[in-house]
Amino acid sequence: MTTNTNKELYIVTGAAGNLGSAIVRELVSREKPVRAFVLRGEEAARHLPKAAQVIEGDVTDISTLETLFANIPENTSVYCIHCAAMVSVSNLVAEKIWHVNVDGTRYIVDKCHEHNVRLIFIGSTGAIPEQPMGTAIKEIDHYDPNAVIGLYDQTKAASCQLVLDAIHNGEIDGCLILPSGISGPKDYTFGNVAGVIREYTEGKMPAGVEGTFNCADNRDMAETIIRACKDGRTGESYILGGDMIGMKEVFDILSEHTGLPTIKTILPAGIGKLLGKMSDMAEKMTHKPQRMTSFAVYNLVRNNEFDSSKAVAELGYNPRPMAQSIAEEIDWMIEEGIVTIPAMRMLMLPRTT
Repeated sequence: MTTNTNKELYIVTGAAGNLGSAIVRELVSREKPVRAFVLRGEEAARHLPKAAQVIEGDVTDISTLETLFANIPENTSVYCIHCAAMVSVSNLVAEKIWHVNVDGTRYIVDKCHEHNVRLIFIGSTGAIPEQPMGTAIKEIDHYDPNAVIGLYDQTKAASCQLVLDAIHNGEIDGCLILPSGISGPKDYTFGNVAGVIREYTEGKMPAGVEGTFNCADNRDMAETIIRACKDGRTGESYILGGDMIGMKEVFDILSEHTGLPTIKTILPAGIGKLLGKMSDMAEKMTHKPQRMTSFAVYNLVRNNEFDSSKAVAELGYNPRPMAQSIAEEIDWMIEEGIVTIPAMRMLMLPRTT
């Protein structure tokens, strides 16, 4: 909904997540009215700013979406930032992850069409086909689920194309944002980076797998996504990536900032892939999700070099170094009592002898 007034309303789905909550905090700091859409009973939602209007529901429940989009004041510019998604490296949740990520996006598109709301869709760099090592991955203008690897990436490719089709058909206005990995403090859902920090400080990570990470800070992404609400070109995609660093460098950053011994054992990619296949078999046999699946290993050993120059030029994207983001996330986890470094140091030191 684009008007000539100064009235604005921001609808943020997945508002309790790492990126969604950062967007809500940034909008509230700018005194913008926010409707924060969260799952019923979601624990992380209690950390959202009190100034945000929290609405419980589910993107796959159309009745709750009716509530989310209801009673929009007249002459108001409305932006829907659709962050809600189910992230998983497991194949046990195939039907659910497709329902949330693809069908849920279709329902959001329908509501944006019905209420003339501009959509900022949060996709993923995983929706873009991988390029050869040494070639930076750039934005594309068509997404094909069959051209990417892994269930999650396939659902994001399908939902990206769904949104693009709706834009090109004139149903809605909007653009796409494609984040790489997401780091940064106040991740009360304890995503991938927080999980690595926690396992490392608890001494539960004896080795790593040869590969790379590409993450950017949730706060830098949030600022850019808010700019995209007005400045993102209709139908365009924007990659928001960060530094690409190796597993050894990640461990060195963790060690330097915690004082704990670094992890020196880095398994070759081939062994990592074998472990991934073993995890896949264990998952099928036990029907319990595994962390180090083939898809999880693939995300480490694949080409993780992403080109964010388009977002830099058009949206003012300016990501801080990954080392700084991780360090600030560690500080936050220590302050919150999520990790306790002194006690963990006593557990870890014998491993160095």
